[in-house]
Amino acid sequence: MPPTPENKDILTAIGISVSLATFIYTQWRNRKINEINFAFKLMDKFDSKILTHHRLTAADVFLRKGFDNLQNEEWEKIDPILDFFQEIAVFTKNGHLTPKLIWNLFFYWIGTYYYVSTKHIEETNNEYPGCWDDLIWLHKKLKRIDKKINNGKYSSHDTESIQVFFHAESTRPTI
Repeated sequence: MPPTPENKDILTAIGISVSLATFIYTQWRNRKINEINFAFKLMDKFDSKILTHHRLTAADVFLRKGFDNLQNEEWEKIDPILDFFQEIAVFTKNGHLTPKLIWNLFFYWIGTYYYVSTKHIEETNNEYPGCWDDLIWLHKKLKRIDKKINNGKYSSHDTESIQVFFHAESTRPTI
Protein backbone atom coordinates (compact mmCIF):
# COMPACT_ATOMS: atom_id res chain seq x y z
CA MET A 1 0.00 0.00 0.00
CA PRO A 2 1.53 3.32 -1.04
CA PRO A 3 2.08 5.92 1.69
CA THR A 4 -0.62 8.52 1.95
CA PRO A 5 0.05 12.14 2.94
CA GLU A 6 -1.22 11.37 6.45
CA ASN A 7 1.08 8.34 6.73
CA LYS A 8 4.03 10.42 5.51
CA ASP A 9 3.30 13.03 8.17
CA ILE A 10 3.09 10.34 10.86
CA LEU A 11 6.30 8.67 9.65
CA THR A 12 8.04 12.05 9.55
CA ALA A 13 6.87 12.85 13.08
CA ILE A 14 8.09 9.44 14.32
CA GLY A 15 11.43 9.93 12.59
CA ILE A 16 11.86 13.39 14.10
CA SER A 17 10.86 12.10 17.54
CA VAL A 18 13.36 9.22 17.37
CA SER A 19 16.09 11.56 16.16
CA LEU A 20 15.34 14.06 18.91
CA ALA A 21 15.28 11.34 21.59
CA THR A 22 18.60 9.98 20.30
CA PHE A 23 20.10 13.47 20.31
CA ILE A 24 18.90 14.15 23.88
CA TYR A 25 20.21 10.80 25.11
CA THR A 26 23.57 11.35 23.41
CA GLN A 27 23.88 14.82 24.97
CA TRP A 28 22.99 13.45 28.41
CA ARG A 29 25.45 10.57 28.02
CA ASN A 30 28.25 12.90 26.85
CA ARG A 31 27.58 15.23 29.77
CA LYS A 32 27.85 12.33 32.22
CA ILE A 33 31.08 11.11 30.59
CA ASN A 34 32.50 14.64 30.74
CA GLU A 35 31.45 14.96 34.39
CA ILE A 36 33.20 11.71 35.28
CA ASN A 37 36.34 12.68 33.35
CA PHE A 38 36.37 16.07 35.08
CA ALA A 39 35.91 14.41 38.48
CA PHE A 40 38.88 12.12 37.78
CA LYS A 41 40.98 15.17 36.90
CA LEU A 42 39.98 16.75 40.20
CA MET A 43 40.94 13.55 42.03
CA ASP A 44 44.31 13.63 40.28
CA LYS A 45 44.76 17.26 41.30
CA PHE A 46 43.82 16.44 44.91
CA ASP A 47 46.51 13.74 44.90
CA SER A 48 49.03 15.92 43.03
CA LYS A 49 52.42 16.71 44.47
CA ILE A 50 51.47 20.26 45.44
CA LEU A 51 48.17 19.45 47.16
CA THR A 52 49.71 16.37 48.79
CA HIS A 53 52.36 18.70 50.21
CA HIS A 54 49.64 21.02 51.56
CA ARG A 55 47.71 18.07 52.99
CA LEU A 56 50.82 16.72 54.73
CA THR A 57 51.55 20.19 56.11
CA ALA A 58 47.96 20.59 57.31
CA ALA A 59 48.06 17.19 58.99
CA ASP A 60 51.30 18.11 60.75
CA VAL A 61 49.91 21.46 61.92
CA PHE A 62 46.60 20.00 63.12
CA LEU A 63 48.26 17.05 64.88
CA ARG A 64 50.80 19.27 66.64
CA LYS A 65 48.63 22.28 67.49
CA GLY A 66 45.01 21.25 67.16
CA PHE A 67 42.75 23.57 65.20
CA ASP A 68 41.48 26.06 67.74
CA ASN A 69 44.40 28.45 68.05
CA LEU A 70 46.24 28.49 64.76
CA GLN A 71 47.98 31.65 63.62
CA ASN A 72 47.44 33.29 60.20
CA GLU A 73 50.72 31.92 58.82
CA GLU A 74 49.58 28.40 59.73
CA TRP A 75 46.20 28.92 58.08
CA GLU A 76 48.00 30.18 54.97
CA LYS A 77 49.50 26.70 54.63
CA ILE A 78 46.03 25.14 54.84
CA ASP A 79 44.12 27.63 52.67
CA PRO A 80 45.14 25.97 49.36
CA ILE A 81 43.19 22.88 50.40
CA LEU A 82 40.12 24.98 51.18
CA ASP A 83 40.63 26.84 47.89
CA PHE A 84 40.62 23.50 46.08
CA PHE A 85 37.32 22.58 47.77
CA GLN A 86 35.98 26.03 46.80
CA GLU A 87 36.92 25.23 43.20
CA ILE A 88 34.95 21.97 43.38
CA ALA A 89 32.04 23.91 44.92
CA VAL A 90 31.99 26.45 42.08
CA PHE A 91 31.80 23.72 39.47
CA THR A 92 29.15 21.86 41.45
CA LYS A 93 27.01 24.93 42.08
CA ASN A 94 27.13 25.77 38.37
CA GLY A 95 25.94 22.28 37.40
CA HIS A 96 29.19 20.86 35.98
CA LEU A 97 29.39 18.26 38.75
CA THR A 98 26.59 16.68 40.76
CA PRO A 99 26.59 16.98 44.55
CA LYS A 100 26.09 13.19 44.85
CA LEU A 101 29.25 12.52 42.84
CA ILE A 102 31.22 15.00 44.95
CA TRP A 103 29.85 13.43 48.13
CA ASN A 104 31.04 10.03 46.92
CA LEU A 105 34.50 11.21 45.91
CA PHE A 106 35.40 14.03 48.30
CA PHE A 107 33.11 14.43 51.29
CA TYR A 108 35.33 12.39 53.59
CA TRP A 109 37.94 15.14 53.18
CA ILE A 110 35.67 18.14 52.66
CA GLY A 111 33.67 17.29 55.80
CA THR A 112 36.70 17.01 58.08
CA TYR A 113 38.69 19.92 56.69
CA TYR A 114 35.56 22.07 56.82
CA TYR A 115 34.84 21.05 60.41
CA VAL A 116 38.31 21.90 61.69
CA SER A 117 38.38 25.12 59.62
CA THR A 118 34.84 26.39 60.29
CA LYS A 119 35.90 29.34 62.42
CA HIS A 120 38.67 30.28 59.96
CA ILE A 121 36.28 29.97 56.99
CA GLU A 122 33.73 32.25 58.69
CA GLU A 123 36.36 34.82 59.72
CA THR A 124 37.93 34.84 56.25
CA ASN A 125 34.51 35.12 54.61
CA ASN A 126 33.70 38.08 56.86
CA GLU A 127 36.99 39.78 56.00
CA TYR A 128 36.76 38.91 52.28
CA PRO A 129 33.04 38.57 51.52
CA GLY A 130 32.25 35.75 49.17
CA CYS A 131 35.69 34.16 49.44
CA TRP A 132 34.35 30.72 50.33
CA ASP A 133 30.59 31.19 49.82
CA ASP A 134 30.38 28.30 47.38
CA LEU A 135 32.32 26.02 49.74
CA ILE A 136 29.87 26.89 52.53
CA TRP A 137 26.98 26.13 50.15
CA LEU A 138 28.56 22.82 49.06
CA HIS A 139 29.28 21.71 52.60
CA LYS A 140 25.65 22.22 53.61
CA LYS A 141 24.48 20.32 50.54
CA LEU A 142 26.89 17.44 51.14
CA LYS A 143 25.94 17.21 54.82
CA ARG A 144 22.30 16.72 53.78
CA ILE A 145 23.35 13.97 51.38
CA ASP A 146 25.53 12.38 54.07
CA LYS A 147 22.66 12.44 56.55
CA LYS A 148 20.26 10.89 54.03
CA ILE A 149 22.59 8.21 52.64
CA ASN A 150 25.06 7.55 55.43
CA ASN A 151 23.25 8.62 58.63
CA GLY A 152 25.68 11.54 58.87
CA LYS A 153 28.74 9.33 59.42
CA TYR A 154 31.18 11.77 57.77
CA SER A 155 29.38 14.81 59.18
CA SER A 156 30.00 13.79 62.79
CA HIS A 157 33.39 14.59 64.28
CA ASP A 158 35.01 14.02 67.62
CA THR A 159 38.59 14.41 68.80
CA GLU A 160 39.44 10.79 68.10
CA SER A 161 38.04 10.76 64.55
CA ILE A 162 39.90 13.99 63.75
CA GLN A 163 43.15 12.53 65.10
CA VAL A 164 42.65 9.35 63.07
CA PHE A 165 41.84 11.39 59.96
CA PHE A 166 44.93 13.61 60.20
CA HIS A 167 47.15 10.70 61.15
CA ALA A 168 46.03 9.00 57.92
CA GLU A 169 46.68 12.24 56.00
CA SER A 170 50.15 12.54 57.57
CA THR A 171 51.16 9.02 56.54
CA ARG A 172 49.89 9.19 52.97
CA PRO A 173 52.56 8.45 50.38
CA THR A 174 54.00 11.35 48.45
CA ILE A 175 54.18 11.34 44.68
